[in-house]
Amino acid sequence: MRTTFWNQNIALLFIIAAAGVTLAVVSYQYSSFTAAEIAKIASQDVKSNARIQAYDLSRILFRSIDSITANLQIITNSPPIQNNETESAQILLTTAQDSTSTLTNAYYWLDKDGQVVTWSNRNDTIDQIGGILDLSYRQYFVIPKERHLPYHSSEVESSDNVPRLYVSLPILDNQKEGKSAADSNGQVETFKGVIVAAINVSTLGKFLQNEILPEFISNVGLMDKNGIILYARNQSLIGKDYLGKEFQSLVPSEIKEQYNAILGRSLQGKANAEQITFDGEMTTISYQPVLIEGKHLWTLFISSPHKLASNVGDLIEQQKNFSTLMVIIIGAIAVGIAFLILSWNRRLEAAVNSRTTELKKVNISLTESNKLLAAANEQLKVHDKMQKEFINIAAHELRTPIMPILG
Repeated sequence: MRTTFWNQNIALLFIIAAAGVTLAVVSYQYSSFTAAEIAKIASQDVKSNARIQAYDLSRILFRSIDSITANLQIITNSPPIQNNETESAQILLTTAQDSTSTLTNAYYWLDKDGQVVTWSNRNDTIDQIGGILDLSYRQYFVIPKERHLPYHSSEVESSDNVPRLYVSLPILDNQKEGKSAADSNGQVETFKGVIVAAINVSTLGKFLQNEILPEFISNVGLMDKNGIILYARNQSLIGKDYLGKEFQSLVPSEIKEQYNAILGRSLQGKANAEQITFDGEMTTISYQPVLIEGKHLWTLFISSPHKLASNVGDLIEQQKNFSTLMVIIIGAIAVGIAFLILSWNRRLEAAVNSRTTELKKVNISLTESNKLLAAANEQLKVHDKMQKEFINIAAHELRTPIMPILG
């Protein structure tokens, strides 16, 4: 009986402890699932914001380049340029420069032989626009001259070692047919020179970086469609191919293949945002093609470390640690409660046994007393019988002598 009772207590102990631990584990699993979902949402939020920022920046860059192109179109068709009025043209170039000074360094005018005629802000040194007067070998002169089309350059090293981007438009003089090769409208176009806008890539990078919301921690990059880096936080990479050894030497070997694949996909003219993890930190790389005149010219990048997700991750880690601590505490409490119940049962069992022993002793004492009382009662019965017999004998003896007398 006692063994059965003890086994029941042990079973109760395990049931309570198992119930407590099970509830704690379920709570931990739920909190871990919730934490993982929070981290996923935070990560998606960073990814979504990066794509939005990349798109917005690409539109800002497009509008800025479009403003520069519009200035060039106005200048190339203006009377001072068409009539070779240098002083008036210089004023016009300076006015255009002032209107886009947040992005451009200078506007300048090259004649049909690639010689510098004048430039904006003539008080500045010639180094501002390249350092030399003969620019006939530059692509921003050669291509407009040969094709009679606008030109948007990749990075070009100027003679002053300042990397710049260039936008240029040809100066064309429409004449009557017969004086030169005719265009599709039956008019001929005589090449008279080029108007060029110079953009310092460092100024461009700062301009784009300043357009990002302050609370959105990220870095801006720019590549042309051929994979040439036009702007990067590391200025030494400007003008380098992303597959070249200069850039590749800076990419950790653990993520080199994945990182190069992302950059490769970014040059296909499609927008996307991809994530890469290195040394326990996740970064979203969002890329957006920059279309100029409907053609993919550049690709804009925004690299966004998951600061929000990292902060959430810290909170999640704290929650997991707290949940683990709660599992231990709840398990300990469950075991403690079960132990207390078991102790109380043992104490109750001891008290019941003690009381039972006392009751047994009292019962034995009562039994012995009953036996003594029964013996005394028997003795009283014998004594009463003897007393009755004595009385009967005495009465008889007394009647016998008196009867003759009464006679």
